[in-house]
Amino acid sequence: MLEALCKEFNGQLQKESKLREEVEIGKMEAVDIAETLLQRLENMQKVLEDSSAELKSEKTKQDQLHHEILELQQTLQTEQTLREKAEAENLKDVEMLEALCKEFDGQLQKESKLREEAEIGKMEAVEIAETLLQRVEELSAESQTFIKLSEAKQELEDLNRQLNTEKHLRMQVENEKLEAVEIAETLFQRLEDMQSVSDLKSEKTKQDQLHQEILDLQQMLQTEQTLREKAEAENLKDVEMLEALCKEFDGQLQKESKLREEAEIGKMEAVDSAETLLQRLENMQKVLEESSAELKSEKTKQDQLHHEILELQQTLQTEQTLREKAEAENLKDVEMLEALCKEFDGQLQKESKLREEAEIGKMEAVEIAETLLQRVEELSAESQTFIKLSEAKQELEDLNRQLNTEKHLRMQVENEKLEAVEIAETLFQRLEDMQSLRPQI
Repeated sequence: MLEALCKEFNGQLQKESKLREEVEIGKMEAVDIAETLLQRLENMQKVLEDSSAELKSEKTKQDQLHHEILELQQTLQTEQTLREKAEAENLKDVEMLEALCKEFDGQLQKESKLREEAEIGKMEAVEIAETLLQRVEELSAESQTFIKLSEAKQELEDLNRQLNTEKHLRMQVENEKLEAVEIAETLFQRLEDMQSVSDLKSEKTKQDQLHQEILDLQQMLQTEQTLREKAEAENLKDVEMLEALCKEFDGQLQKESKLREEAEIGKMEAVDSAETLLQRLENMQKVLEESSAELKSEKTKQDQLHHEILELQQTLQTEQTLREKAEAENLKDVEMLEALCKEFDGQLQKESKLREEAEIGKMEAVEIAETLLQRVEELSAESQTFIKLSEAKQELEDLNRQLNTEKHLRMQVENEKLEAVEIAETLFQRLEDMQSLRPQI
């Protein structure tokens, strides 16, 4: 019975040794797998460190690019604000220039109107000058008539002198007439006196002769009076005509003097307006030259700004191309990391399966060891061979040590597994961070 138990125990020990060998082989395989995993993890860590360094460098580059982009955006914003200010100033300048142009157009229109008025004034002055020339010619003709009038005046003066002489003569004639009347009265008195003294015939003949002489004298006086009245009427008509001609000539001279003064005033005003227009035109030309210089300077500034904007756009395009290249490289790195993670997951699954199989074998070995211990205790109680029991105990202690070592190794494997899981989690976290950073980039 003891031999059978020993055989059975030896068979179980052989099975356990085989299982232990298988466990050792599995453990060695697990150790090899763990070493390979550690090597791969180290390689992956190196790769990750390199990729993290590259990512850090890329991140620093991206941060620098982002900072440069922000600076460029700020510069673009400042340039846009400056450009808007410049455009606003240009609009103000353009509006001011338009206002100046409108004012200049208004002034030109006013000046054209004034020029037209001046032309009209000149034409009127020319017409007035022509009329004046005509009037001067008329006046020259009238001056000739004036000479004639002076001659007529001279003749009138002569006539007046003649009239005065005639009046004087007429007064003398009247005095002589009165004297003759007095003489006639005296004669009639004497005739009356002589009638009484002399004969009636002789007196009558004398009276008839005297009466005939008196009638002749009266007819002569009447003819002289009629001639004198006609001469006085003609002289009055000539004097009135001369006075009317003198008044008309004075009025024409006054009108011509007024027109000449107005023409002089119009000429002076035209000269002053022309000088003011020339001054305004010179001022407007200066303003236009200054505005053209300012516009040229603004145009050069805008060209410089446009050139700088084109350079910034080129730099932005180059940065975009570099960023796209970096994104492509990052995508390649991410894809490679995803492939490595998938491979690492497959290896972890394989290792988990092997660990489960090793744990199942270990559990079976523990159960066998427990059954062996129970049987050894039974054998120690029944058998008397203490040496065999001590050997069996020694073997059991060896088995316990092996189990402890296997437990220790299993704990190490579990710790390494936990470390690998933590590394995988960190890798997944980094992958998630990289995937979250990729759309931001």
